[in-house]
Amino acid sequence: MNKKEYKKWLGLLCAMIGLCVILLSVYYWRIRETANSQHSYLQIEASEEQFQDKTGYIEVREMEQQFIVDENELTEFNVMFRKLEQQAEEPVQVELLKATDRERIQKWEIDGNTVGDYSYQTFHLSVPLKKIMGEKYIIHVIIPENSAIVPAVTNYEAYGEHVKTDGNDETGCMVFNLQATNAFLKNIYACLGVILCLSLVAFGFLIMRKEKRVEWYFLVLGLFMGSMYIVLFPPNTAPDEHSHIATAYYDANKILFRNGVDEEGYVLVRKTDAQIQDKMAISLADASYYYNQLLQKGGQEPAALNRGPLAAPFAAHLPQAVGIAIGWLFHTNGMITLYLGKITALLFYLLCVFWAVRFMPWGKMVMAVIALFPMSLEIAASYSYDCTVNALSFLFIGYTMYLIYEKEKVTWKDYAFLTVVGMWMAPCKLVYIFVCGIIFLIPSSKSNNPRGVLTGKIGIIVAIGMVTMLLRGAVVANLTSAPGTGYSDIERGWTLVQILEDPVNSMGVLFNTYFEQAEYYLGTIIGQSLGWLQVKVSWINITGFLLCMVFALFTDKKADYMTNKQKVLVGMLSLIMIGGIVLSMWLDFTPPQWKNVAGVQGRYFLPFLPMLVLMLKGKQTLRVERYSKRIMISMYILEILTVFDVWKAMIV
Repeated sequence: MNKKEYKKWLGLLCAMIGLCVILLSVYYWRIRETANSQHSYLQIEASEEQFQDKTGYIEVREMEQQFIVDENELTEFNVMFRKLEQQAEEPVQVELLKATDRERIQKWEIDGNTVGDYSYQTFHLSVPLKKIMGEKYIIHVIIPENSAIVPAVTNYEAYGEHVKTDGNDETGCMVFNLQATNAFLKNIYACLGVILCLSLVAFGFLIMRKEKRVEWYFLVLGLFMGSMYIVLFPPNTAPDEHSHIATAYYDANKILFRNGVDEEGYVLVRKTDAQIQDKMAISLADASYYYNQLLQKGGQEPAALNRGPLAAPFAAHLPQAVGIAIGWLFHTNGMITLYLGKITALLFYLLCVFWAVRFMPWGKMVMAVIALFPMSLEIAASYSYDCTVNALSFLFIGYTMYLIYEKEKVTWKDYAFLTVVGMWMAPCKLVYIFVCGIIFLIPSSKSNNPRGVLTGKIGIIVAIGMVTMLLRGAVVANLTSAPGTGYSDIERGWTLVQILEDPVNSMGVLFNTYFEQAEYYLGTIIGQSLGWLQVKVSWINITGFLLCMVFALFTDKKADYMTNKQKVLVGMLSLIMIGGIVLSMWLDFTPPQWKNVAGVQGRYFLPFLPMLVLMLKGKQTLRVERYSKRIMISMYILEILTVFDVWKAMIV
């Protein structure tokens, strides 16, 4: 090893040590305190109006509440008591029993005279219960004669285990909650630390070997950063992911040649899959729930979800369905099966974009930066069919640019490949069929039969359009039908006729949509709001990603850029897609009283963003400095900062 190589390896070692110091510092500064604290789960709460007014409870001698533990730990529990207008000499006794054999876990006594009205009393376990998920326990309250307090009971009926008074079943249940520590955060943080250290080693290796190919930098960052997004964003936390999960399960049944739905139209799964709750928040309690579900054994007997599949083509959720099918074949529990679907989705996305970047003759860095946006990676590691749309759209753009600018002869095999990709992508979301329009930029002179090329290109678009209409014609019919007959949960109040009949009002709605919401679209296209739009990423990070995209325009060695005619076509296709996105949400999602189109998010513009940004390249953006490595290093740092933003949202 020469002196120069020695210095590089020494620099990587110092970077590793520095990263470990930073991780440990963040742990002791922000994570450790939260990890050692407690959170509530299985919370039965109620407003004062929901409490049962049962004066007969004054004469009750004992009350029991059975519950099923849905986490792996129990450190203490809280029970709310009602104050009675009398004094008592004897204390109220509270026991925690095992439901199977009524073995007593621990017993407590409380002086009812000191308890406030509708106040919680905490019962701490001297020895915490662990590995108890799915087990049944009983809170047993023994009430002396003329007691000063009785447990508060609510008319909450959704919880399956009802309260008993003196052995008789009652409607409702006690107001109580269970508590566990946040120790799971230590394991999650350790997992992220390992991923981060491995990513630094792989990224440093590429730099030290002087790797110039952008696609390899993308693959390393996408693989490790995407893995961190899988860890931080459990299933159901991406927008509308619960519906996409049901559809992926439905498709997994098709892969394994099973019935997809039951008689009522609900998706058929296993009991271990059906019992997982739809927790959509990035919070300590929900993260703890999902972490504990990884340890759940679960039953393999058949069951059904509480929803049916989306009206989406089979291929839209194919990557995720493959992961679910693998989980079923290996009899993994429901949560591991869900994570397998996220893993296969990310791998599919990385594979498609890797080849897209590799195919592109120029603009590689622009494609890589956009594909590594926080929003891109969150969607890539989710059950949303936007993962499939983004991956295939990027692949279509990358391969088409390869045919336009680099390949000498374009054969029928090239057009066949684009046709397959287009037929897979376009039916997922109708408006993105216009991405396929860039095939008209392929020079006719590159084909063996230049005269028939135009006819062939039109035929490809027609074929993709026919497949799209065959698979998604019902969606188009819903959008153009009368108000209130759409498939969304929100009643819509617009039709094409109404939009055209009042052009002044319609233009005002469009103005509010495009201009007043511009900052929101810019933020959400990069990833300013992650999860169900509740995780806020710092605008400093968002600005950094935006600058990386701008500087990426200067990283090409070749002096290639679109001609004015090509820019016109790309601009027209992009405007059509932007208008189509807004129009579809206008017809299907916007209440009539709104002054802007509801539901439009920046992530909807991701599939065609690369070709829109590449329109900006020209003589003034030719290569002026070698920015590639600096941009990738900046992206790496920004991704880490984004991860810590998500952590902050979880633990604060």
